[in-house]
This record gives sequence, structure tokens and C-alpha cells, in this order.
Amino acid sequence: MNGPRAIVRRVRGKQDESDEAVDLAAMVLASRTALLSLRSLVTARKVPVNHLSGHAWGQWLDEPSHHKEHWGRFGTSAALQVLAIAHAEHGDGQDFEQLQAVHNVADLFPAQLADPPPVGEEDPLKLRDFQAPMKLAFCIDALSPNFTEIGGTRALVDRLLELQLPEDPGWSTRHEGDDLRTIHDRLLVTAFALLALRRLPNLHRRNDIVRAYRYLAESVAADRKLGPDVVALCGLALDGGQGDIADDNRVRAGLVECDALSAEWATDDRPLIIDRPYFRSYSDGENTDYMFLSPEIVVSLFLFQRRAGERPVAPFAIRVVEAVTESINGGHGHASGLRGFQVQNGQEGTVDQLWAARLLSVFLADQRRGRSTAVATATQGASTTPADTKAPLKVRLGIAGTGAIVVAAAALLAPGAPTIIAALLAVAAVVGGSPVVRLVKPFLDRRFGS
Repeated sequence: MNGPRAIVRRVRGKQDESDEAVDLAAMVLASRTALLSLRSLVTARKVPVNHLSGHAWGQWLDEPSHHKEHWGRFGTSAALQVLAIAHAEHGDGQDFEQLQAVHNVADLFPAQLADPPPVGEEDPLKLRDFQAPMKLAFCIDALSPNFTEIGGTRALVDRLLELQLPEDPGWSTRHEGDDLRTIHDRLLVTAFALLALRRLPNLHRRNDIVRAYRYLAESVAADRKLGPDVVALCGLALDGGQGDIADDNRVRAGLVECDALSAEWATDDRPLIIDRPYFRSYSDGENTDYMFLSPEIVVSLFLFQRRAGERPVAPFAIRVVEAVTESINGGHGHASGLRGFQVQNGQEGTVDQLWAARLLSVFLADQRRGRSTAVATATQGASTTPADTKAPLKVRLGIAGTGAIVVAAAALLAPGAPTIIAALLAVAAVVGGSPVVRLVKPFLDRRFGS
């Protein structure tokens, strides 16, 4: 991409270049390359923290917007997660302690929380962040940026639990004593809080957490005005519920609603624009802040997690991945050679890089599982019922088993005829699917040579 223009793709509709088959192998390579670029960008943009010996990150990473002294916990948490995702994908994964040692950020996510200075006094270490549930949720994500279960440091988790509403379920960004605290600014922060707490399944047995999940599920079902980005965010949070929460009828109904609304939005005929995130405001009663969410990216992330490989959802999610990799790899690099995911006016927000990295990571994991391959082409008039594209499981297994037997028998009867074997493998792949090939091919390679 040259310059800050919007990246636009047609998801469905007239036959054009977007309806051609997607080269998934090339997309895998592009996604891995993009993650390396994000890692380089993040590593180069860390800034020193006054009063501390370590480094952190600010809101922006692009050269014009980046500030060499500005830092915050939103940016630092996002940067750590990008580094962890990139390290894990490229075979040199590091746990949080190693990342802390490399970047000296341990003091930004302390094991013990000091009281903030009185109102009106300077707060150089930004200790007031720990009174804000939205920032606490982001900090908790940074406790385990490689997406493993959180262990050890729990002070931030305990503080987040303390900041729940005293009687109503969930959280609010408004201060205690605000008359509108239980009415406004609840859903977004509750979604982010539960998304962060997905890595603490031992907490999911707590009654207050169960109530928060139910509140979020019921809110999605009741409010038809929620945007697609918020619906998908709520879906990601609900999908992380463990144990009894996963089987709770109200939570399951909320997930069904998120599934349906996200799939409906993904299959609508609209230009796909990835560099214009929505501004989601929230208030503490005195000041208003914003969270930026790209609906295409958050919806695709949710669809990969819930419905990957289903028609006609997969083409949408795959094309979003394609657009994200083009944004990062597409030739807009700065004079320094660094590249990132661009949003409005060519800016590269640190949190935006996190959402891009999450999407690329889940796409790569999806490809390693062998899903989505069969639906990588967006076709006109595709069935809108995912179940219509799948035979019953018993039938598919029977076909796959038959295909495997046919191929194995041919291999034994015609040991000198690799051409026949190859042809039979092709037939088996069509009839039984790629699982047949994966099952039989190692035997054939040993029998006849690869």
C-alpha cells in the first residue's frame, strides 16, 4: 500500500480479483513475515521510563506520531503481547519473565500495588492506572503475553476483582458514587475484563464472575444496536468461559447470538475497510477515553475461533487476513525500514498492532490444523447455512475410511506403479478429504519413496 489510503476489498459480489482462489501457502508466508515486521517495529520503538530503569511503549509506533518519552500501560501491554506472539510463531518463544528481563518492564506490572499520590499531585509512575478497570484488564493480559495460564503475580487480578460493581454484575469505568455508574459504561469494560480473565479458569467458579458472564451474554441478546466490533469482542470474552460457565444456558445463548450476528455481518455485501477502526468511548464520569476496534479484524478473530472453515464465513476472514498482511508488507515502510499495520492517516497504533498480530496468529494456527483450506475461494451464491456444506460425521468417517482402504490396497497390489498410487491418492482426497491423504501418505512414502 502506498500512502494512507483505505484498503478496500469486495467480499462477495461481481467476479473480480477478489473472487479468485486465495493462495493459502503464500498467505501463511506473508503472515509469518508480517509478524517478524511487527516484532522489529515494536522492539525499535520502546522508550525509557523516567524514575525507572526499564523501558515501555506509547500509543503510536509510526515515525511521525511516535514520541520518545511518551509511554503508557495500554501500549506496553500491547507491545509485550505482540512480541510474545511473534516469538512463539517463529520458534523462539519466551515466557513473560524472559520478556521482562529483556525489556525491563517488571516494575510497570508490579507484584504489589502502591497507593497512588493524592489527587492534584504528579503521578510519574501512573499508579492511578491501577484504579481504572479498563487499564487493569490490559495489564492482566500482559502478565502472560504468550497466552498461557497466569501464575505467580496476582495483585493486579485481585485489584480488578475488587473494582467490580458492589451489587450489580460486571464492572463500570465510572467512579464510585457516580449516579450513572450502573447504567452507563459497563458493557465494554466488562467484556475486556472477562477477556483478560479467560486465563484464570480457577476464578470462573466464583459467583461474581458467573454473574458477570451472564450479564454480558444477556446484554448482547438484548441490545440490537451494538456494533459488530463490540458483538465480536463480547463473543471472544464469552467463549473463554470455563467449566460450568461454558455450559450455562444464558452464556450459550449469548454466544449463539454473537455467532449469528457476526456471521450475518461478515456475509453482507460491503466494501471491506480495515484501516478505519471504530472509536468506542467510555467515561469515568469526568473524563472520556476511547478504545479503537476494527470491526473487520475483531469479527474475523471471533469467526476463526468459533467457525473457521465454514461457508461463507471463511472467505471473509481469510480476506481480512490478506488485507492486514498487505498493509504490513505492502511497501509503505518508513525511512528506517520498519513496517507496521496502518490505520487512519498512516498511523500505527500500538494496540492496533496487537489486534493485527492476534489475527495473524489465529490464522496461522488455523492453517496448521488444516482448516479453512476447502473454503478459501469466495463464490457467488454460496449457501449461507454452514451445516449445508458438511456431510454427517459418520458418513464422512465412513467415506474417509473407505478411501484409506482403497489407497492402501492399491499400494500393496501395485508396488511398481507410483502413477496409479498418485491417482488414487487424488481420488481419495476428493472423496474422503485431506485427512485420508494425511493418514495414508506416510505409509506410501515409506513403501515407495517420497
